[in-house]
Amino acid sequence: MGKVVTVSERDLLQVMYRVRDLRAWAVRVRIDPWAFRQGLLLTLHLDTVAALERGVRPEDLKSFDNLVEENAAEIMLGEGCGRR
Repeated sequence: MGKVVTVSERDLLQVMYRVRDLRAWAVRVRIDPWAFRQGLLLTLHLDTVAALERGVRPEDLKSFDNLVEENAAEIMLGEGCGRR
C-alpha cells in the first residue's frame, strides 16, 4: 500500500482486510452485490451522523473525505480490488 497521510497504514490495512473478508462472505452466501454496496454506503452515512453527533465539525469531515479521495489514486490495491 502506498503512503497514506490520513490515518495509520496499519489501522487502514486492518479495516481493509475486514471489508475484504466481508465481501468474500457476501459472495459465498450469494448476497446481491448491489445490496452489499448499499450496506457499505448506508454504514458510511450512519458513521457520518454519529461523528456529527459527537461534535465533529462538518467541514472537518469534508476535508478528511476530500483528502482520502485525493490519496485514493496513490493507494496500491491488491489483486481483485479492481486495480493491478
